Amino acid sequence: MTVLERPDALVRQIRSAHAERADMADLSRRLVIDFAGELPADQVLACATRCNHQLVLAGVRAGLVPATEAMVRSRLTDQLAER
Repeated sequence: MTVLERPDALVRQIRSAHAERADMADLSRRLVIDFAGELPADQVLACATRCNHQLVLAGVRAGLVPATEAMVRSRLTDQLAER
């Protein structure tokens, strides 16, 4: 049975994808605020986008947002330490 044959499953899948995008948007805002004054917002957002993409390519699905946050904070902290 496909997702199209089960509308309830499709609705759950769409809601889950929407919630994940909202969580990533919240994470992006928090990271920009946390690194304000130390790194430009565009640099923080670019790092978050790259990390999220790399994790998705690696097959991470569950816990994607927390994994992205940990990866971004690690990379940005390393960049600040190199200054």
